Amino acid sequence: MYKEASKIKLRFSTMFGVFTIEDLWTIQLEGGNSLDSVAIDLIDQRTAGKSVVSKLQGKDTKENALLELKISIVEDIIKTRVDAARAKVRALRHKEKQAQITRLIQDKKEADLGSKSIEELEKMLHEESTEIPAPVTLPTFDF
Repeated sequence: MYKEASKIKLRFSTMFGVFTIEDLWTIQLEGGNSLDSVAIDLIDQRTAGKSVVSKLQGKDTKENALLELKISIVEDIIKTRVDAARAKVRALRHKEKQAQITRLIQDKKEADLGSKSIEELEKMLHEESTEIPAPVTLPTFDF
């Protein structure tokens, strides 16, 4: 469908101006000058452009085929953009949940550490300081 549209340099004439397929990816989804209003306009054109008799007889003009192509493209772009927005929200919620779990784990570790006796804490502190490796010195070369 996009291949055919690019071959014929398909444009979308609206009351807000002429849009290319590329423009449809960047205009807002809803509101005045939006993808939703472009879709509604195209669907209105389809409804107004076909008589019941020609529809029943299966007569399809080149204009109707072009209109159907435009509608298919706009619907596909809307669906793709809505799906992407939903995925973004899901990813954000997942990231927030992961951060919350990480904070809870850290709080529990701190609570566990806070419940230890002074002797246990001093022992842990001594063990931590002996585990730190000595700094590595790199050889120097004279040129």
